[in-house]
Amino acid sequence: MYKIEGFIDRAIQTVIRKNILEGEQEVDYWERHWEQHILYYNKQQTPKEIEENWWKYLYDEMVMYYEHVLDGLEDKHICELGSGSGYASLLMGSKGAHVTLVDFSPKACEYAEIIHDYLLLDRERVNVILEDAFSKELNIGTYDVVWNCGVIEHYEWNQAVELIRVMMRHVDIGGKVMVTVPNLLSPELLYKMVIEGKGSEIFFSHRMLKKMMEEAGLQQVEIHPINYWVPSFLPAMWANKMRKINLCKYIKSMAWLFNGIGT
Repeated sequence: MYKIEGFIDRAIQTVIRKNILEGEQEVDYWERHWEQHILYYNKQQTPKEIEENWWKYLYDEMVMYYEHVLDGLEDKHICELGSGSGYASLLMGSKGAHVTLVDFSPKACEYAEIIHDYLLLDRERVNVILEDAFSKELNIGTYDVVWNCGVIEHYEWNQAVELIRVMMRHVDIGGKVMVTVPNLLSPELLYKMVIEGKGSEIFFSHRMLKKMMEEAGLQQVEIHPINYWVPSFLPAMWANKMRKINLCKYIKSMAWLFNGIGT
């Protein structure tokens, strides 16, 4: 059904060098990744996520987009399942959301606490949980919104669908499940993969994301690009100006991120 996407993924896996060390497991890769972020923060006293304005403007765009599709963030209870640093969720917390971050990496949780302190968020509105989303003992309650960004593309189709089902189990009735994935064919991702290599990411197109979410059992699934596509080797101000033109609404293949949302 997705022969074109399959061909693209095989090409990416063949051509792009891997950023995972020989014999390194997924959790080890992420421990190394977040340890680098902690070391960067300790040295620079600023999060690596916003070391450049390109990234700062991206997070501005993401949070503005989420605030729109979720009909506001004030007093929403939001869980990011597979949160990493939780940077975008914590920014939503700065806009009034109650935030729970869940990740299987101890270093990710340690770093999330650092970001929490950096953003001066109310401790009572943020909860960080060290737990594997696939754990049979996962007991994290339910929320208005369960979401993640840059997670499911690290799993094969069936596992990704199962992860979305896990997310669904922790959503209140009438709540939203939201999945954001990077577009590996966007100018920025092609640039980053060539320069830095890639991890275990699989290419999922926007139509694959919709099918995946519907297969998991979500209703009223909508997929939209997050309007940010100018690659980071160009001036950040270009990206900031171009996102206001809404170009990616019409050229989906250029968007750096796709977001799926369903009930």
